[in-house]
Amino acid sequence: MTNHFFVSRSSTPRSEEDWKEFFHFNMWRVRLWPLKEVKEQDRLLWYDTKMKRLTWETEIVLIDGFDYKTVESAVRRLRKHFGDTDLDQPYIRGRPEPGYCLAYRSDPVRRLDLPAPEGFKMPMLGWLRADDTWRNTWAKQI
Repeated sequence: MTNHFFVSRSSTPRSEEDWKEFFHFNMWRVRLWPLKEVKEQDRLLWYDTKMKRLTWETEIVLIDGFDYKTVESAVRRLRKHFGDTDLDQPYIRGRPEPGYCLAYRSDPVRRLDLPAPEGFKMPMLGWLRADDTWRNTWAKQI
């Protein structure tokens, strides 16, 4: 069964071509629910926090969830599975050690341009299960 999740970022790729260059990851101090629930072929609904809009629907094609002892060891694993990873990017600096990482690459399914429904709030985690209420609210706009 394919699940749907909302994922937030301060910006999202602009074109289908841009998705080929991107992989995404989260690093957390504790094991959070996306590590157990998110899997290949799941669909991600990308919420751009600056624009307050859903911008893309993508499908996960490669995923790796793991625990790590040091940020450096996590970056080595990311490089091995996904390619070049900049150890100096702001998100990586100051990540917890030890910790947990969820990394994934997804392919675009379709471009979206949908405003957030009234009352929509994205959790600080940056992940939200797309339950029927939210999916149906946005689906009416598609």
